Amino acid sequence: MLGRSVDRIHSASEMRCVLSTCTSLALDGLVLLGGTFTNTDAAHLAEFLAGEGCKTCVVGVPCTIDGDMRGPALCTTLGFDTACKITAGLMGNLETDCLSAKKYLYFVRVLGKEQGHMALEVALQSRPNILVLGEDCAERSLTLMDVVREIADTVCARFAAGKNFAVCLLSEGLPNYIPELKNLLREIDSAFQAGFTDPSSVIASLTPWSKAVLDFLPSAVQSQLFLERESNGRAQLSQISTERLLLELVNGELQRRKAAGLSKAKGGNGMGFFFGYQARSAMPTNFDCSLGSVLGHTAASLVASGFTGYLASCSGCGGGVDGAGTDWSPLGIPLTSLLTLPLAGESSPPAQTRTITPSNSSGNLQSSSTSPVSGSAAFSFAPSPSSSSSSSSPHLPQLRPTIRSVPVDIRGPAFRTYRASAGNWAEGDLYCNPGPVQFFGLVANQALMTLEAEAIVNAK
Repeated sequence: MLGRSVDRIHSASEMRCVLSTCTSLALDGLVLLGGTFTNTDAAHLAEFLAGEGCKTCVVGVPCTIDGDMRGPALCTTLGFDTACKITAGLMGNLETDCLSAKKYLYFVRVLGKEQGHMALEVALQSRPNILVLGEDCAERSLTLMDVVREIADTVCARFAAGKNFAVCLLSEGLPNYIPELKNLLREIDSAFQAGFTDPSSVIASLTPWSKAVLDFLPSAVQSQLFLERESNGRAQLSQISTERLLLELVNGELQRRKAAGLSKAKGGNGMGFFFGYQARSAMPTNFDCSLGSVLGHTAASLVASGFTGYLASCSGCGGGVDGAGTDWSPLGIPLTSLLTLPLAGESSPPAQTRTITPSNSSGNLQSSSTSPVSGSAAFSFAPSPSSSSSSSSPHLPQLRPTIRSVPVDIRGPAFRTYRASAGNWAEGDLYCNPGPVQFFGLVANQALMTLEAEAIVNAK
């Protein structure tokens, strides 16, 4: 069993070990469950085994609570529904408390170290006053102080209306989208990768601009930037209290405005929360139980039919579990259609998918053309033992095709749904508490609001 992201089938020696095990056990198939890292490894492993004449089929299953593997033929990932609904329930509880106390500014950070899919979905379900989404900040080229001022504007407007309370929701990956924070993190990561081991030497290597940004940050946040790195050498965003950073900066901005006579809004009443690990080990929702069964059957059907280098997927999930018998369509997506080269900016021609009819255990496969896979690259793959392997190239690590994390589409139906209501949510107290995850009753089998919004658009 592979563990977290540090445990990967990546190097040539690791692939040879897999080859040896698959050959000795005469495995028909090897199914890898995970996100972008795992399924990137699955794509390269499939090519390697095929090139070595190994009969073992390699199939990937999209399984990540970040929900950042997406495309027209890949609408969601296993675990995303559960994590979003658990987090939305916690968010609703906090909003209920905020409305009852009527005196706090709550800053809440949720999971999504790369993209803001969970933050957007939780916002759609719980209706906070403010959503700070990294993708939106990047689109509008907002600096850190731009974000602070926008939050302060909403707080001041609510105070003028007699409401000295608000709820602000933000994504874990926000620092990756704020230019000065992004540059600072990049320089710190580069210093660690260059061999610097203590904070003082790292700080000494920073450019004057990044050093000034570091000095501007609260001391508690500064120290978090130098904690143990992730397996890829980057900072662990889960350990950076972005909610505390914004809380302190917004309080400072409110105090500045009050001193200047611009507003009477009170600062100093903020509280920060991080909803992360509460959603990681939760009991799965009905949707994820059904999706897991479909993806498992799909993966088995691909292996049984001799297809290697494919990702098990399912489209048409916007109607929730109630549509599983009619609208859900199991698919096999070539993993290579999801790969992109570093710095590649051009999209490729549409990928061909294989619709799987799970009417029997053999997994009847029928070729069909479907919508193009978002972000695909111009790679070809033939599921046959004659496929050549490029894993032996000494330049592979520098040009290794990778499945990229897909950001929130701020022009997509889900974000447009949020944007249409954002003004009312900011001004009013329209909080929605979805409560705990339901396993029975009218709402038990509903899909996420993101999928429902996309289904409405696709149906037109």
